[in-house]
Amino acid sequence: GVVEKEEPISLRLGSPYGSSLLNDGASEAGTYSRQTASTGERPRGRNWDSSTSCGLPDPDADYGRLSKSFCLPKLQLSDDVMELRDIDLELLEFLTAPVSVQLMDPEKWKEAWELVCRENSWWMCMRKDEKSGWEWPYCTLCSKWAEPSHLTSEPCRLKVKQHGDNIGPLLQEILNALDKKLEQRQSNAGMTDGAG
Repeated sequence: GVVEKEEPISLRLGSPYGSSLLNDGASEAGTYSRQTASTGERPRGRNWDSSTSCGLPDPDADYGRLSKSFCLPKLQLSDDVMELRDIDLELLEFLTAPVSVQLMDPEKWKEAWELVCRENSWWMCMRKDEKSGWEWPYCTLCSKWAEPSHLTSEPCRLKVKQHGDNIGPLLQEILNALDKKLEQRQSNAGMTDGAG
């Protein structure tokens, strides 16, 4: 049959979605997705490689939360990630760009998450969220969405360690950036607590 080319949704600064992405408020992109999900229409976007897909989708998933977690992690990876030669240079440049630049094309993070699932296929896969029609990373060890907050949780880290502690290089860089972000938050909270 004829395959119709889908256009990716770009959440750019001038779009109706872009302005809400610059703050920590709810994203209008979630509203769009819920509308398309309720009509049964699949959102426009990239068709993911089924080799990283697994399991049955979670019918209770919150697309807005998942979209924000995966497409807006607000992470700038260390320049060390540039040494990963098996990854497209354009993706590496995106991942090391300031968060303000990443906000121009947040869906680029989907490429990174798909790669993370491929390099960690023994415990992660792309799983379809029925409400949105999008696929997101899923932790098969914990049976939960592999959001950054889950990946840094003690229960998930313990399960990964119990099963061999083999973490792919891109995910390791993401975890390093998440740990650094958490340390900065704790340091900032400590300064605020001391000032009061």
